[in-house]
Amino acid sequence: MPQHNINDHVHGDELHERMPEFDPQFDGGYRSPVLMRIMLVIINLAALFFCRSLIQSWFSIHGTTPIWIPLLFLFVPLGSLFFIYYYMGRIGSEIILKLICFACCALQAINFFSPIDSMQVSLGKNGFSSDYGYVTEAEKITGVTFPSEGSATTVDSTGIKNENRKLIASVKSLFRGEKLYSCTDVIYKPDQSKDFENNLNKSPIWLKEIPDSKDALRYSLIDVSGYNYFLFYDCDSKTYNTLPESGKHTFYQVMYNSQNHELRILKYTKTY
Repeated sequence: MPQHNINDHVHGDELHERMPEFDPQFDGGYRSPVLMRIMLVIINLAALFFCRSLIQSWFSIHGTTPIWIPLLFLFVPLGSLFFIYYYMGRIGSEIILKLICFACCALQAINFFSPIDSMQVSLGKNGFSSDYGYVTEAEKITGVTFPSEGSATTVDSTGIKNENRKLIASVKSLFRGEKLYSCTDVIYKPDQSKDFENNLNKSPIWLKEIPDSKDALRYSLIDVSGYNYFLFYDCDSKTYNTLPESGKHTFYQVMYNSQNHELRILKYTKTY
């Protein structure tokens, strides 16, 4: 057989056929892994939550709302968009993920202008304080004279554990618009609370029990058993033990146990 026929036969054999070139282009565009998409969504939603929380905490401690906080968190959705466009596929793919990131950009921008809850109390990383000043502050606002010293512990909204953990009660509290800002527990020695306890029986603003007609005043997720004196102060109408007709109101709920000399002060808002 001539040499050129042998060469044609060898190169024409299936075992010696040249493999086709790999074309990395796909008609439908590159689809990123599902886990990567989920992680981007979680990161953007977490950034929204932590941005608002950080702004609120900063305001509670320093009294200001620096612009660098929302600006810093705005880079999260912007960075996600950059990552999607240049590392997860061509322009035109990942449309849903891009829309989510654009929405997060808009929501992050709202943080520049949204109002801050000035009533929020933040006590730092641990969420509690032993400063008796919170009792003094409640005294100035409510007009009630408390003992001048005692062992006080105040927890903010992050450190408070609701004593009523039933799901139905939590849902009802949510629909009532209840929001607890702080809870202060004070333990007095008998000699420290003697004058205060004498005034309890004489003052008309202290209730020895919460009647059904005023039960809507109390914060529903905190247990009131064990206390034998109660007082509710409406910071908006500046009235004691009075049920408002409508609107959002800020309350101080004060409870006292005369046997153990224990005082509890709750600060919360409620909508009627």
